[in-house]
Amino acid sequence: MRLAASGGDAARAVADCGRLARTGCDVHLIGLALARKRGQNDDDRWAEAVSNLSHRYDLVLVEGGGATELPSVWLESAKRTQRSVTGRNVKMFLQRDAAPVDDLLSFLRAWLPEAWRSVPVLGGVLVGGVSSRLGTPKQLLRHAGLSLVERAVAALEPHVSSVVLLGWGRVPPSCEALSRLSDVPGLAGPLAGILAAMRWSPGSAWLFCPCDLPLVTPAAVEWLIGQRAPGRWTVIPRVTRAGVEPLFALYEPQARGVLEAMAAGGVLAPRLVAAHPKSFVPKPPRRLWPCWRNLNSPEDLASLQA
Repeated sequence: MRLAASGGDAARAVADCGRLARTGCDVHLIGLALARKRGQNDDDRWAEAVSNLSHRYDLVLVEGGGATELPSVWLESAKRTQRSVTGRNVKMFLQRDAAPVDDLLSFLRAWLPEAWRSVPVLGGVLVGGVSSRLGTPKQLLRHAGLSLVERAVAALEPHVSSVVLLGWGRVPPSCEALSRLSDVPGLAGPLAGILAAMRWSPGSAWLFCPCDLPLVTPAAVEWLIGQRAPGRWTVIPRVTRAGVEPLFALYEPQARGVLEAMAAGGVLAPRLVAAHPKSFVPKPPRRLWPCWRNLNSPEDLASLQA
């Protein structure tokens, strides 16, 4: 996606937008066409516009905006040299008399994966269910000396910036100091907790974990995070042929728009997001398959204990 901007030459900006649109890009014209807000300077307007767009696309390219702190590629000329851009966030310089398009593509292939993975990952543990079938809330069931919510937190903590509990189910004292979020009002099921997290920190990626995985390990979390790549808005594993596993999965900031649209349309099953063209559905290594084994019945619990 390209974001074309005008610093004052509206005719040239519109012409550039037309060229970009003919390549199949979505084009947004800001600058002269962007309404000013009281007390908001140009840098603030750039930052707001790009932030809003970056949550909807894999890549936003900005023409203009040289005074902002955005990562920049600088096209040199007789008037604009490396000496004239000291202090700006310039990642590379291009020569007009060289092959700038090829050089730019080479730069993007190396830079974009690094930038994509630089978005912080937060961990969300879903603890909102009542679990009437098991007689005890799932998060309080114990395996190998720990409650299931403690096992989920222990799996996430080594690989995420922080862990947040999603929902207000009871938890053991060891988890009471963790941050908590209420479900989105009016929504039912896990999607209510997932959207609450993504609205709370929309600029973060989220790795969600339900509280019914007795065998979850940090290695499975590490594997999920290792699947992040440009263009993958979600990483939703498929462990069996029966279906995907959307609750122990990773969601990039761009996935929020997909989930919001689902919720607005009354579609509350997170597994359906796996059909989106930006969803990546890999198969974990066989040694990690048990990490997605969940408890749904007394028979499951008895089998695990046996």
